Amino acid sequence: MGRPKLTPDSLFKKWAAEYNWLEWRAHGIDGIQFRCRVCARNPLLERGQLQKTEEARLEKLEAKRDLVKCAFWLAQEEVAIAKFPSLLKMITSLSKSTVDATYHSSAHSAWSFLESADVELLHRDVEVLKSSQCHCIILDSTSEDVEWLAVLARCFDTTDCRDVKVVFWDLLHVSDTKSHTIVDAVLELYDRDSVDIRSCVGWASDGCSAMVKASKVFSERAGIDIVFLHCLAHRLDLCLSSDVWKSSSFCKDVERALRISYCLFNRSPKRREELLGLRRQFAKVLVPGPLMEIRWTSKLRCLEAFVAGGQALSAYILQLNPGRELSTDENHVVDMLERSEDLNALLSVLRVLGKLTVQLQSRTIDVFAASQKINSAVRDLRALPGLSEEITPLRDDLVDSLSSRIPPTEFSWMGLLELNVEFPKAVVIAKLNSLKEKLPHVASRLDEETFYRDYQEVRGQYQDLVTAGADARTISLTDLSKDKAEAERAFSVVARLRTKFRRRLHAHLPSLTRIAFSKNVQKIDDALLNSILLNWDRRLRRRNRKSGIRRGPYKRNRQAEVVLGADNSEENASGSVSDDAASSSSEDEEVGRGAASRRQRRAKRVAEGALKKYFEAEDSDSEEIDY
Repeated sequence: MGRPKLTPDSLFKKWAAEYNWLEWRAHGIDGIQFRCRVCARNPLLERGQLQKTEEARLEKLEAKRDLVKCAFWLAQEEVAIAKFPSLLKMITSLSKSTVDATYHSSAHSAWSFLESADVELLHRDVEVLKSSQCHCIILDSTSEDVEWLAVLARCFDTTDCRDVKVVFWDLLHVSDTKSHTIVDAVLELYDRDSVDIRSCVGWASDGCSAMVKASKVFSERAGIDIVFLHCLAHRLDLCLSSDVWKSSSFCKDVERALRISYCLFNRSPKRREELLGLRRQFAKVLVPGPLMEIRWTSKLRCLEAFVAGGQALSAYILQLNPGRELSTDENHVVDMLERSEDLNALLSVLRVLGKLTVQLQSRTIDVFAASQKINSAVRDLRALPGLSEEITPLRDDLVDSLSSRIPPTEFSWMGLLELNVEFPKAVVIAKLNSLKEKLPHVASRLDEETFYRDYQEVRGQYQDLVTAGADARTISLTDLSKDKAEAERAFSVVARLRTKFRRRLHAHLPSLTRIAFSKNVQKIDDALLNSILLNWDRRLRRRNRKSGIRRGPYKRNRQAEVVLGADNSEENASGSVSDDAASSSSEDEEVGRGAASRRQRRAKRVAEGALKKYFEAEDSDSEEIDY
């Protein structure tokens, strides 16, 4: 006779009957565990037990700290996570310290580290949001192949007017960017994280009709009064808009030529090799790159490669098949390369816009520094010499578009802090009172005298520096005010990540955006590192259960699936054997019986091996998992 089939319940009953001191059992991560009668009835036993358990787990996870730091650094610096194994090898080869890369050194493990880091950073951001007296939500939507809604919050502390924190709340996938869809997603965020919706005082976004309508619908459904603000980040985003490019016929022809050249040489490895083979004849042979719709830097890089390697491109197209006529696309590329004067003029304009793009994507830029960068770009565009007739109207349209974004005579709520304009006290108080009328539930927290005194203090410091001989254009707001003027810069992070990580990594886009946004806000200290490791360990222990155990995150009970699987395998094997034997012919009866007996023995060995692994797993449940 074989070994009797025992289910976990029958084993528990057997052990409870044999050992009288077994009384209490708990459903833990590793399954059902027994406790002795004395320990179960001792009320002082659990005191400090959780802290001791976490300390023991952190001690065992000490070797994984460097791995988490490397994965976190890759996400903060916006480097591809596929470089994780290469980064570990480089650290080991360049430094004396050795990173333990025996286990969990693949890109898949790096993603698991980042998922745990995303959970902990979200928990910290929500705690900051809940502890603030009032906050203003900032929204940014994308209209690409996948719809995303970025939600941030500026958290204010009424006891200290300089304590302002910007947190990245979440990056949500929405079906569309209509007003009601946006409001439903935001209200769901408040319900999910249990944030008091009455502390919301403002809605900052771009000035599109959907966002303006969404702010009104949100105010009605939440039953609160909020102020709609035109977000600084979106205003700077409009400064980099390519609407002027799309309205120019010459720019449309250039864009078409860039896309054709990319398709000709990047989708055909043979043409690419033949083009690179012309390096002996021409000084520069460059393969055109892809043209992205985001920002001016992509257009600048593509046009530089197109112009620098234009002679090689033209020669290759003309020498490709001398006896045939060129296609329409090839003719268009050759014609555009012949207009070298217009291309060089357009390239000089794009260099100014590309420089402005990089400057405005700084995470620490404020409205005053942005205004100076835009004015500098306008002066550079106007000073460009020798522009052709095709490029001069384009340059003029760009100058008008940039000058209209942040006018110097603008009077707004942020205009009160414009350091080169002195507002009288009556104007400041009137502006503050108008804001208090829109926000009656926070009117008592705003002090008119305190606000005007702080404004006068900053204004006085500015005047002292100017009197001492300092250049007014070089004085930064951070040098005067006690706090640092933070800009709402989530759009630049989201835009860069959308450019680098396209469809395949959209599932990881929220965690990547949160970690990249926290680069200058949240440093990875020991407390954050410990919480990431503990969260990752809990997720790993749920995944790494033995075979035959249900792997659902909330199903802790072990099931006798191995035993049931063994029974089913024996029944299936015997059933298949009987069917095969019945259908075999009389002359092959002995051969069929031999094959059936071999299948029976194989099924029996599989069942016995499964049972053996199951009981070994039961005996080793009390041991820790080896990482």
